[in-house]
Amino acid sequence: MKEITFEEALSQLEAIVKKLEQSPTSLQDGLKLFDEGSGLILRLRKELEKAEQKVEFISKKLNNSTEEPGDQA
Repeated sequence: MKEITFEEALSQLEAIVKKLEQSPTSLQDGLKLFDEGSGLILRLRKELEKAEQKVEFISKKLNNSTEEPGDQA
């Protein structure tokens, strides 16, 4: 199975939400869509957390490299 990108997963989630909001669905179909959407949310959240950790790491690295030797307390 091909791994989808963050943007593709987000687009799929948006389509599911739109479908649930606009189309009458059976309980079973609604639950199936809800389950699929929940899985996408977990995946997207995990990717966002990884991205946040990378940003924090890079920011710390930048801050450490721009400090003058006498700046550390």
